[in-house]
Amino acid sequence: MDIINFNWNWMVFNLILASIGVGLGYVFLGTKQPLFKFIIFLLWILFLPNTIYLLTDLQHLPDQFYRIDNEYKITLMFQYVLLLSFGIISFVVGLWPLEKFILSFKTRERRQISFYSIILMNFLIGVGVVLGKELRTHSWYVFTDYTRVLEDLKTFISTPVYIVFALSFGILGNLIYFAFNNKFAKYLKKK
Repeated sequence: MDIINFNWNWMVFNLILASIGVGLGYVFLGTKQPLFKFIIFLLWILFLPNTIYLLTDLQHLPDQFYRIDNEYKITLMFQYVLLLSFGIISFVVGLWPLEKFILSFKTRERRQISFYSIILMNFLIGVGVVLGKELRTHSWYVFTDYTRVLEDLKTFISTPVYIVFALSFGILGNLIYFAFNNKFAKYLKKK
């Protein structure tokens, strides 16, 4: 039971961070003032990796499943199913405002620009996931410890394994977004 309680604490915290990433995307869409829109966009980019980051927490399941009493295994699995489901949904819903914003442009190439922007954004999100998972760089460090963020970025750039991990996560993000975007499209277009 200790594992279940421990999980609720960190899972709820990570769900809140992911929700901030989603919420900022919609604030970005609703903002008209250019400077404020730009500031919200930067904050959104900082917090958006927290959505798909939830998928990386699956790494804890095998060890916990082995250590927990049989009577709590279903509860443990339920926790991770909820976490992973929220990770996928919040990622797709949180990234969708970028697509909506670009599709609002009055240009013939807006679909193409949107497609490539989503692909590029997913690779940037991959960098954010690696910074968070491997270097333990949190989104708010940009404001509270920016020198650490710069050092962590330097470490990231000079470590080939981190770059490969970020590229892999970028590919995974693209696969998830384009696979699930159509499933959520009818709900997202109402917003």
